[in-house]
Amino acid sequence: MSTPSEQSPALQPPRGRPLGTVALALVCVGAFAASWWMGRGLDVLTLVCCGAKDRELMVGAGEWWRLVSAGFLHGHVLHLGANVFALIVLGPLVERLWGTMRFLLIYLVALAAGTLVSVVATPEVSVGASGAICGLFGALVVFATVHRRFVAPHRRLRLWISLAIVAAIEVLIGRVVPFVDEAGHAGGFAGGALFALLLRPFPARRGQRPVADLGARLLCGAAVAVAVGSLARAVEYALDSDWILLSRSAMETPMVSGGEFSLRVPKGWTYQEPDARHKWHVFVRPGVAAVSVRLLPRREAADTTQVAQSVEAQWAKWGGELLARRNITIGGKAAIELLLRQKRDGQLQRVREVVFSAWSGRVFCASCTCAERRYPLLEIVFDKVLHSIHERPPRPAGEGAQSVWQRFVEDPTDAEACVLLASSYAREGRHAAAEQLLKVAIGLRPRYAEAHNELARLYADRQSPCSDPQKALHHAREALAARPDTPSYLATLALAHEAAGERREAIEAARRAVALAPDDAGYADLLKRLMREE
Repeated sequence: MSTPSEQSPALQPPRGRPLGTVALALVCVGAFAASWWMGRGLDVLTLVCCGAKDRELMVGAGEWWRLVSAGFLHGHVLHLGANVFALIVLGPLVERLWGTMRFLLIYLVALAAGTLVSVVATPEVSVGASGAICGLFGALVVFATVHRRFVAPHRRLRLWISLAIVAAIEVLIGRVVPFVDEAGHAGGFAGGALFALLLRPFPARRGQRPVADLGARLLCGAAVAVAVGSLARAVEYALDSDWILLSRSAMETPMVSGGEFSLRVPKGWTYQEPDARHKWHVFVRPGVAAVSVRLLPRREAADTTQVAQSVEAQWAKWGGELLARRNITIGGKAAIELLLRQKRDGQLQRVREVVFSAWSGRVFCASCTCAERRYPLLEIVFDKVLHSIHERPPRPAGEGAQSVWQRFVEDPTDAEACVLLASSYAREGRHAAAEQLLKVAIGLRPRYAEAHNELARLYADRQSPCSDPQKALHHAREALAARPDTPSYLATLALAHEAAGERREAIEAARRAVALAPDDAGYADLLKRLMREE
């Protein structure tokens, strides 16, 4: 006669394919592939753009959707492989014992709990399904202890051995793989164990009231909906962050032209040496953009104006459409910039030709090319490359705008340099580039008051293509929340209210600015204008 334990269907509840486990594994693999493709490799910046746990962004900017999205990202193929293996080992068993819906709830709660504990315990960026895996581990520990009567004696040892193997793997991964937070393991274990107790496995659910089952199903559905929403937000954020990856990409300095000049280009771009036909030094990121640079021999370069005219004439022969011609400054030297459009292989290409003098009197020609739709995303990258070009040996560091550019090229995470350059862009009428740089600054320091204030002014400007009164109000208030009673920020708030058609609120903000800085004529003039137009 068999014992009750042996008759129990504990380890053989309703059979079927572990669809929940398979779906979760596929999402993890897909998220890893997408994030790797987006950044052409994985680093902290790429993972943050794709939804990693980042305390400052979650607490400071309210991006709590990262509680879930972080659990589907992985920082290394070994990290991914270990977690998917553990999921395949533990997932089907937990899914069969609790059912697919309850299994998903346990997994997602453990995932969020692990991320939350990690936010509290450590400031470092972290990713991975380890917290959720530990939650499944916790659920099986609950089953092997609280519900051990449903486990046949000859299977208990096998269950504990499997748990020990998975625990050892998770501990090892936590020690050797970056972006893994062991505090998240503890949070995930606690969350998974708690909900495993509340939901109860199939064998312990006999006689359960239908209302309790309905409540569990509704809770499961809500958790899945939240997870899908979090992943959708992560995808949206990642797509919108492509310019962040490009503008903040690490730079390297290749030496070209026998050491005649050097420049900095984003890491990972390939170099093509000049030959007898094509005398340009070319740097390419396949599928994204190309930058070509040439230091003209003295016999070919009378002055920048003549060279620019020659370049323009050549593009006219090739069928290029001249969009704009303007004078700019590169490396402290006057430069001429040509913006052109050309259709190549059925696609519109944006070309940026820049001609400027070297310190020796020779002339540099630089050509930046990308797809038309990508140009707004790459404009800052092209500027970083252009402002890094110089003859060898390098000249001493300059003053003013050039020194700011040097700061930004050397350290793209310098939020202050981002704001200073954004202000320069705005004065030049390059509003899209200014907006991007200010977003970078806020991404680096979510509560950076000056960045919020400058972005508010940009959005409040009715002449700007970026004009958006509601965004202007939001960022003006963020600036004041970080630094209350700042007259210049109150003036910006007044402009934002004015742009939104809220005249009374604009006058009130201007009055507060005047009261705080009565000797500043600018605030008084702003108030007079607003009251005159009321």
